[in-house]
Amino acid sequence: ERERDSGEAVLGNAIVGSVDVDFEGKQNFVLPILVTDNSALVGSTLKQNGLVDMQGVMVTKVCTRDMKSLSELEAGDELVIIEGENLTQEYVVKAGDTIYFCGLWEPVQTVFALDGVVPATISISQVKGKRYDRCIVHVVLAKRSEYVGKTLAEINMVEIFNAAVVAISRQDFPVKVSDLEEVVLCAGDVLVLETTVKFVEEHGTSPHFALVSEKRKGSLTPRRVSFSMFFVCSLAVLMIALSAADVLNLLPGGFLVASTYILFGVMTWAQAKGAVNVDVLFVIAAAFALGNALQDTCAANTIAESLLAIFEVGGELGVLFGLYISVAMMSAVISNSACVTLMYPIAKEFSICHGDETVVISYQAAVFTLMLAGSACFATPIGYQTNLMVMTPGNYSTLDFIKFGIPLTFVNMVVVCILVRYIWPSDGC
Repeated sequence: ERERDSGEAVLGNAIVGSVDVDFEGKQNFVLPILVTDNSALVGSTLKQNGLVDMQGVMVTKVCTRDMKSLSELEAGDELVIIEGENLTQEYVVKAGDTIYFCGLWEPVQTVFALDGVVPATISISQVKGKRYDRCIVHVVLAKRSEYVGKTLAEINMVEIFNAAVVAISRQDFPVKVSDLEEVVLCAGDVLVLETTVKFVEEHGTSPHFALVSEKRKGSLTPRRVSFSMFFVCSLAVLMIALSAADVLNLLPGGFLVASTYILFGVMTWAQAKGAVNVDVLFVIAAAFALGNALQDTCAANTIAESLLAIFEVGGELGVLFGLYISVAMMSAVISNSACVTLMYPIAKEFSICHGDETVVISYQAAVFTLMLAGSACFATPIGYQTNLMVMTPGNYSTLDFIKFGIPLTFVNMVVVCILVRYIWPSDGC
């Protein structure tokens, strides 16, 4: 453990947290958060809140005042800094606590997913512009910048750049400060800014920064507006209901709802464009072409007959199990949309009689099995979009998906195939 002569703890002196954090030779960020009055963290220990089990992130210290709520905060209240051996997993979180986290940027930014926490910098509320028009930018302080040797409080980033510093990275960065505003900046410091989308365009060539890089769109703490959430959910439910009632096709309905969101300012045009994954669209389009080719060249028929020869020994259930396994295996390596599109011609052939001795399944059973198998892949992180969404916040590894996903996929297969077999039995050839 390295320490400076002043006794200030450095970045490598992590106190509580994941053993997976490697502080040596990597760009680690110090990020403080403020615990609000309505946070679910209040009243529970660091351990109970899961703050010590976050992969790639460590709690380095806590700045606290003896109070029950933020409304009780007074200018004269004494600030207590808890760190080193005094900070344990059993520390009980209180409203108004400032908790300092340390780690690589990708995992450390996930702390904002915690309930009732905000960046521990007042200036973030002073950034002009709507939250959905904001972005997160990393800037490297240039050696010749006049800001070197000054504190963030002296610079006032909000007034000059319309940006708030939410985290900072420096080799051997001293964490013995109660506020990021007190940090004296050095050349090479990496500052994480929450600012507007115009920052890179307006300040990308600023002499104060050696490098400017936009990392993500949106605010670290997007504002939740109850009316907007109700409006969004209502339109989505209405679209699904109209589609289910055959009143409106899902495709034009989706375009209509998305246009309404943009028109009423729920989302921006840039956000709408960013939500369209062109690569996935190309994969799906190619899968449609390949699926049609399989059907037109009778390749789907040949593949289906080959698979039926293997699985028909188990009867209708055997064919359903075989179809489910085939689709699930393909869905584990390509997108579910492309997988279903590609396997549909083959699944359809399973419902067509190819001879008196052939075991067939009903068309409804084949399609339903295809849909569930293609959209219920739990065995790999890339099997479905939601797998990737929970991977980082849940600290899951690929091995976790394999260990728990394969048994879960097997259970799902058994339940689906048995239900499908008895809900849509085959009429035979």
